[in-house]
Amino acid sequence: MIPGDPPPEIPPPGVPRRPRPLPDHPDPSGPQHIPVPLVEPTPPADPVDALRSDRRLLLMGPLDHTTADRVCAELMLADGRASDPIELIINSQGGPVDALPAVLDVVSLLRAPLATRCIGTAGGTAAVVLASGTSRRSATQRASVTLRLDDTHTLEGRVDEIRRGADQVTHLWRRIAEHVVAVSSLTPDEVADALRRGPYLAAPDALAVGLIDDVEGR
Repeated sequence: MIPGDPPPEIPPPGVPRRPRPLPDHPDPSGPQHIPVPLVEPTPPADPVDALRSDRRLLLMGPLDHTTADRVCAELMLADGRASDPIELIINSQGGPVDALPAVLDVVSLLRAPLATRCIGTAGGTAAVVLASGTSRRSATQRASVTLRLDDTHTLEGRVDEIRRGADQVTHLWRRIAEHVVAVSSLTPDEVADALRRGPYLAAPDALAVGLIDDVEGR
């Protein structure tokens, strides 16, 4: 504004300013404003479901009755859909011996080959499941395996009920021992000792006694 020029016209209060007209064709050299459409974010897929669809199942955490029922159901479902190989990935310290027979029975009835793989730890009943794979049985280089079972059992009731419960536990231990002898290269005496007080084995040692077929990784 040069001195002497008339002041700019100011609209009276209450009168809105007239908007400045926009050019019909924006200056191409200026900044370009490209509208970005709003996209609804897609939630990530459940990785466990994705593994199931790839016929890879998980045995993680304690192998209690709830977990055993789930593993049995998932194995039967996968086997019913196709006879393609199934993989069971294990990281578990095991659990009560009376939760194991159902899993072993389902494994024996599968028409699909079952590969088992230990990542981390396979202990007690989970180690028995690892050794029971009907296809490739493997463990990672840093995995550890022990056959030592949980030998704590709570028996309550009348004397005859406690006696029956003790007989059942003894029967289960004998069945498990016979099964481990059949799926490993251990002798019956070695299996009996391993189930009672067996140490943790590194993957190469588990391979040496026939609990697995391969050691993976470096």
